[in-house]
Amino acid sequence: MRKLAERTSSATAEITDVVTSIQQQTHAARRDMSRLVNLVADNAARAKQAGATIGTINSDSARVVAAAEEIADALREQTNASDLIAGEVELIASMSEKNVNAVSEAHRSTEELSQLSSEMEQLVARFTA
Repeated sequence: MRKLAERTSSATAEITDVVTSIQQQTHAARRDMSRLVNLVADNAARAKQAGATIGTINSDSARVVAAAEEIADALREQTNASDLIAGEVELIASMSEKNVNAVSEAHRSTEELSQLSSEMEQLVARFTA
């Protein structure tokens, strides 16, 4: 009986050790799971924040693209206006050159008329004198 009691006592001690070990492992697993849950929650929050940041970047990128397109349109309009102005300047230069030629021709004609007028005055003076 004594041996049975010793074995029972030994088995009970062994069972107590196993139960204590299981309890310790369970507590450790619970702590680890709690930490993992916190890590997952933190990662989920960061992922949500990253998604919001990506959304903001996407929106800002779209605005930059729209602004670049507006600038390109404005540059095309300015190029067209510059081409039109260049054409008008060429036309004005051509007209100015024609005016210069016309003024030169008018000046020559005026000189010729002045010469003819002087000659006529001399002829008239010969007849009236």
